[in-house]
Amino acid sequence: MEYSDVKTGASVSMDFVKGTNREAVRSRLDSDAAWAAYAIGDLGPAMAPHCEWFVDGGEIALILSAFGSPVVWALGGSFAGALETLRTADRISVTMRESARDELSRYFHTGNLQSMWRMRLDIGAFRSLPLTGVERLGPADVPAVEALYRDGDAHHEAPDFFFEAMIANGIYYGVREEGELIAVAGTHLAVDSEGVAAIGNVYTRRDRRCRGLAARTTSAVASEALDRGMPLVVLNVRRENATARRVYERLGFQVHCAFLEGAVERRP
Repeated sequence: MEYSDVKTGASVSMDFVKGTNREAVRSRLDSDAAWAAYAIGDLGPAMAPHCEWFVDGGEIALILSAFGSPVVWALGGSFAGALETLRTADRISVTMRESARDELSRYFHTGNLQSMWRMRLDIGAFRSLPLTGVERLGPADVPAVEALYRDGDAHHEAPDFFFEAMIANGIYYGVREEGELIAVAGTHLAVDSEGVAAIGNVYTRRDRRCRGLAARTTSAVASEALDRGMPLVVLNVRRENATARRVYERLGFQVHCAFLEGAVERRP
């Protein structure tokens, strides 16, 4: 199958867009870096071997095969050739603009997708909060983090995209009370080589909320990302979660765009 070079428009083979011209892919992603933040991070050495890129004219799409079910993302309103590759898959996870729903629904049920905001940190407006009581977490803290997240299971509030390696390879901060972890903020990815961090897995124990803990831990994560030279710092928040959005806005995050995400199953 043939696609087009993202810079020249010349016809190229699938092998080209699968990785032999990384700079061309990065250049296209930089046209909307806040929306493409996760894809930019996937160009880093940890995820690059798991990526398959699809380019068609001005469109670019990505299949990431590192977490079981394929994860699919598109820069614009089309998944280009990615859906042709995955149309027989039983289940995939997608991150997409609303305009791509019709294309996706040809092959997959889309009724359970979550409506989200992508927010980007305005560095000039960033409000770094005092870090009293906030501590850097590491691999030894994984059991405590997992125990904290289980606090939200019964109410479907626990983070659903957390892996042990995220603490070792990312940026995680927490707050303890009487030795027990009561609040955490971390990253889904933090890639120094690409200058990008995606904050996620923010959670405060249900009986310790409304104390500013999420703001303090998130501020700590963002501060370290900036200190390490990552100018692109983003996070996702559900559109109905106005409280969380206000917390992030007070820190200096601004809404960049709306999108949909979630796992979808193939139509019969």
